[in-house]
Amino acid sequence: PGMAVLLIKGPDRRVVDFLHVWSVEPEELRVIRYNDEGFPIGGVRGSGTMLSGDELLVAVESFTGNQPLIGLFDTEWNVEVIDDPGGTGPIVSVIDDIVFGLFRIVARRPGSVRLTGAALNSETTIELEVLP
Repeated sequence: PGMAVLLIKGPDRRVVDFLHVWSVEPEELRVIRYNDEGFPIGGVRGSGTMLSGDELLVAVESFTGNQPLIGLFDTEWNVEVIDDPGGTGPIVSVIDDIVFGLFRIVARRPGSVRLTGAALNSETTIELEVLP
């Protein structure tokens, strides 16, 4: 954590501009939903419902207060089954998207799961119910 100044110099080594850069520890992680074009469209609530075959494009992002922080980091996902009415295979799959930091949550079959995204020594959780 701290602050640094980035000096931008011209070919003659004179400073032509500068930029202050702050670094802080994140206070929390949030799951943010993206549209198919890769633009953020809002935070994911603590629980939700999907239909079999639905997909969500999401990212786990760090925040301090309501201020989103920039930076790339690896995220590990854990899928815990809450309710499994029967069937074979996973209820949801979490798939790395081609864009680093984005993930596709794909609803495979009916049931309920708890998804936990862990990164930066913290974690965030959402619950999903998949309907037939």
